[in-house]
Amino acid sequence: MIKPLTMVAPALMPDTETTGSTRMDRKRPDRIGQLGAVLGALALALSVATVLQASSNGDLQAAAVQGQAQVAKGRALASVDNELVGLLAKAAAENHDDSIRALLAQNGVTFRAGPAPTTPLPPAAPTSSATN
Repeated sequence: MIKPLTMVAPALMPDTETTGSTRMDRKRPDRIGQLGAVLGALALALSVATVLQASSNGDLQAAAVQGQAQVAKGRALASVDNELVGLLAKAAAENHDDSIRALLAQNGVTFRAGPAPTTPLPPAAPTSSATN
């Protein structure tokens, strides 16, 4: 007499080879399921950490942009400030104004009245000495 052929999943086949019993071997699928759950939880935790980090980076970028705007404004004001101090020093020297000199000195600006700067002469045309 021929036995009928039945399909059984390998993990659920009776463990008759080692023990001769009919107990089902379910340890391996449970460990795989636990490992999958742990890896899924780890992936979820890393995703949440990435979102929080991106949010923090946005705040830092906004602060950096604000700082850069202040630096640019400071540079523009420093240029105006230097121009203004130069003009005040020039006016104080030309007009012999002691009040402007005192104001500049109170703010740490000292200067000496000197001769007016001369404009440089244009370079001389090159001369060629022709020797025959």
